[in-house]
Amino acid sequence: MSSAVEGSVPVSRRSTDARRTHRIRKWLAVPKNLLHVGVLTAYTAVVITVMCFHEPWFDEAQSWLMARDCSWHDLLLVRPHYEGHPPFWWLLLAIPARLGVPYEWGIKSIQLMTAVFFVWLLIFRSGLPKVLRIILPFTYFVCFQDGVTSRPYALMHAAMLLAGLSWRERDDHPWRLIGSLVLLCLCSSYGVVLAGSITMVWVWRVWRQHGIRGVLMGSKPRLAGWLVLLAVGLGITALVWPRPNTYDSGLDLLVDSPLPSTWQMVLRFWLCLPSEMMFTSVFSDVMMCFASISAWEWAMMAVFSCLVWAVFFHLAYRRGELGLLIIPYAMMSVLGVRYFAAHHEGIILGFFIMVLCVLCRDCPLNMNDVPAWMKTLGVRASAHMSNRDRTLCINLGKFVGVLLLSISVYWNVYACVADVLYPYSQARALASLIERGNLQNERMMSGWSRLPATKEQQQEWQGAYCGGGDNCIDFTTWYPADLIVANPYFNKNLISNSPDDSSYLLWYQPAGQAKKDLETWKNEGEPALYFTSFQPFFFNELGYKRADYIEVQYVNLVRPWKDQYKATTCSVYMRRDVYRKVFHKEAPNALTVDVDIS
Repeated sequence: MSSAVEGSVPVSRRSTDARRTHRIRKWLAVPKNLLHVGVLTAYTAVVITVMCFHEPWFDEAQSWLMARDCSWHDLLLVRPHYEGHPPFWWLLLAIPARLGVPYEWGIKSIQLMTAVFFVWLLIFRSGLPKVLRIILPFTYFVCFQDGVTSRPYALMHAAMLLAGLSWRERDDHPWRLIGSLVLLCLCSSYGVVLAGSITMVWVWRVWRQHGIRGVLMGSKPRLAGWLVLLAVGLGITALVWPRPNTYDSGLDLLVDSPLPSTWQMVLRFWLCLPSEMMFTSVFSDVMMCFASISAWEWAMMAVFSCLVWAVFFHLAYRRGELGLLIIPYAMMSVLGVRYFAAHHEGIILGFFIMVLCVLCRDCPLNMNDVPAWMKTLGVRASAHMSNRDRTLCINLGKFVGVLLLSISVYWNVYACVADVLYPYSQARALASLIERGNLQNERMMSGWSRLPATKEQQQEWQGAYCGGGDNCIDFTTWYPADLIVANPYFNKNLISNSPDDSSYLLWYQPAGQAKKDLETWKNEGEPALYFTSFQPFFFNELGYKRADYIEVQYVNLVRPWKDQYKATTCSVYMRRDVYRKVFHKEAPNALTVDVDIS
């Protein structure tokens, strides 16, 4: 009976249904190995869980506030000059921000989609060895830094991986690679350099094979794609080019000793960062030019980095991809000499993942990739071993390899647990404190950055930023992050002394603004909340009485970085009458109190 029913279905219909089912399964990338589904599910679960506890910090708040409060003109044409980033990430955040979606729901939903998209590509499309597809999603940068924290780097990694997947068919289907490189440009200034240098390698290969005629008169879609990519790259470069009055020009004021030379920074790129992305934890989360390194740390990072380079050089040479490995990295090292920060190390990891994807798609890794001299040594050594000993050595080698990859997994576990157990930023605690006292409409003020400067440095800055001090430079529009990280939770700007009532940091100030600001603030009353690191001039300069305030320590932060952490106590100077309003009791005689606002 069943066979008769089955036979009654036309063959053409059965074949059509089978093809449709095959297309759906292919589109959904349903894998035969359920382990990969489990890896993606576990990654998503970990990121969502830690996100629920994660308090957004300054970088996340700054992007959301610009997406929410900035005019379209400034968002597209002004802010990129001072932020150093293309506006694409802010445009993505503007969708939930301007639709009224609550801050953490909005920013974390966008981040989650980009992170899961990248890991989906990594697991199901990259063609990397299975062990890497299982381990990499749970490494520190993929999971915590570029998964939990909301920044455009997960989308940048996805763009690099898409470029790697499109590289082999670049001449037959050029727009696949062009589209990936355009997305890479939109994500980051580093993306513009990477996309440009990858295109240089592409153009050079066509030139070498077919001459100038092949470049100009060959594939018209390919030439059109190159021209589009050139226009996008030049446009974004013009858009993010720093204005003369940006604060980045004053980096030398932030350190007592001279900054490393250009050659020292380039060496850090080649001999430190390949190690730091996965294996060593020497740098803290600072600008790379500010990091101090001992001779022992240099040697350790150089050893690991040289091992990484040796593996990639060998594989790239065998597959004819040395240009793709060297030229983009060299170009990025030139750009990053001044501006590269430790949290950008994930970009280096993303680049190596892209290159490895290209190498594996050209030819999956196999025993032929083992150098001849290593095979010779292995044969000689195995000749004196029993089968049991040979098996033991092979398993030991696999264990060591997995152990090295697991270093970054340990960092990730450490950071995720710390983020769950302790506040990452003061955002929620400060928002709760303000709501508790209904202080949204009270005057709240942030201190400013007063940096020590010699007469020569003051003259270099033409005195434009000198305020009340004789041996300093005042950046009165450069203030602490406290109120900025709390601003996204409210519909109004909390910072009463921000220029033009800006809810975010501007990274510049007009010439002569410091003196004008200080004179204006002297004529205003004492604020209800004053966020500053106490030094006499922050009060004396404006005529405020320190005795009128009590320092309230409202939260203790623990901010993890790999297997390190930085503990900080956040405090605010609260006027004594405001303290009574918030806590419903008189302020103690002590100048400092520690409160629990949970």
